[in-house]
Amino acid sequence: MRSEEILIKTYKITDSIKNTEWLIEYNFNHLGQSLGYLTPIEFLDEKRKLDKIKNMYKIESTENGKVFTIYSTYT
Repeated sequence: MRSEEILIKTYKITDSIKNTEWLIEYNFNHLGQSLGYLTPIEFLDEKRKLDKIKNMYKIESTENGKVFTIYSTYT
C-alpha cells in the first residue's frame, strides 16, 4: 500500500469520527430556537408524546345531570 493511500484512508476515518462526534453534539446538546430551545432529541421525544395524546379519543357520558369526560387510548 502506498503512503498516499494510507493518508487518504486515515483522513476518511478521521473525518468520519469528526462527523459522528458533531452529530452527537448537535442532536443531544444543541438547543434550537425553532425547536423551543430543546435539543433535537428532546424535541423528537416531545413530539412522540404529543402524537400519542392525539391518538386518544374522548368519551362523554351523563350521569345524574353531570357530564363526565373520559379519555381512553386508541390502539
